[in-house]
Amino acid sequence: MPEVSSFHSNVEINMVETGNNRVAIFDGTCGLCTAFVRWAQVRIRTSVIQWVAYQEVDRVSLPVQVTPAQAAQAFVWIDREGKTYRGARAIFQMLCYLRWPWRLAGLLLANHVMAALAEPVYRLVARYRHHISRRLSLPACEYPPVADSSPAGPVVSRKNSSITL
Repeated sequence: MPEVSSFHSNVEINMVETGNNRVAIFDGTCGLCTAFVRWAQVRIRTSVIQWVAYQEVDRVSLPVQVTPAQAAQAFVWIDREGKTYRGARAIFQMLCYLRWPWRLAGLLLANHVMAALAEPVYRLVARYRHHISRRLSLPACEYPPVADSSPAGPVVSRKNSSITL
């Protein structure tokens, strides 16, 4: 069984230096996202994946094709050629690097048609991941506080379920 690697912290992603590595960018404060990544790490058949929580990435070191907002909203997969996938398609691409039977699932699902069919489900899960995390007794997602510039001082609001950087 391969060793479960830890997440990188304070990372600069340089696609030239990653060589043959694939890069997976995820929400490191989301219990569901982190549990999924840990699940995948145990089933990985190769050690050429750099797992990175987007909160730990220097924003200027994100590959040009990935914005901080995109990294905050969806799982991002960057293959060794630098091609970027987001959401359901990114999950399917990553599955191709897991052991049987997950690799077969990835090979069958990693196409435009299946990704388009799965994307609405992915978006629904992503939108409610903090609720799902809580229901599964996982750490709930942390959202950056939204400050109000009222005369009484800043007021923190957690009503908004979207993440803005």
